[in-house]
Amino acid sequence: LKTPKDLEESEEFKDSDDMRIKIYKNYQIHLDMAHSLDFDDLLIFVYHLFYDKEYETISNKWSRYFKYVLVDEFQDTSQLQYEIVKKIAGSHNITIVGDPDQTIYSWRNADINIILNFDKDYPDAITIKLEKNYRSTQKILFAANKLIKYNKYRLKKDLYTENDEGED
Repeated sequence: LKTPKDLEESEEFKDSDDMRIKIYKNYQIHLDMAHSLDFDDLLIFVYHLFYDKEYETISNKWSRYFKYVLVDEFQDTSQLQYEIVKKIAGSHNITIVGDPDQTIYSWRNADINIILNFDKDYPDAITIKLEKNYRSTQKILFAANKLIKYNKYRLKKDLYTENDEGED
């Protein structure tokens, strides 16, 4: 949740003439002039609506509104997105679908630890592993299992199929 001003004042960029800060500031100016928001802005504004004390009635309304929350591709969730989801879900039912072995958006702040530690935030959560594969051949899944076992942070699973062995 860093603004251009936050970056300018950070130790990393303090007393710096870094081009990234100039580009970021200029980008924000153009967004403001166009009365526009980008994707990150939308997340930040929703986060503030849900967590700033002055908007507590809005936050409470939305956490009561949804009785069930489903998040797909949960392995690609950022901390900011997760905080919003937790507020929306409140104490209601939350279902997540994701595969930590398929996390690909770390460049967009996806945090693998969120899915790996989900049961710490929701200790009553039930994990259902979808290990049976209906599309791939046995040889492809054998190779996939050999490869993903080296992932440093993962939940153990063994993919299998009842499909043909497959071609070499």
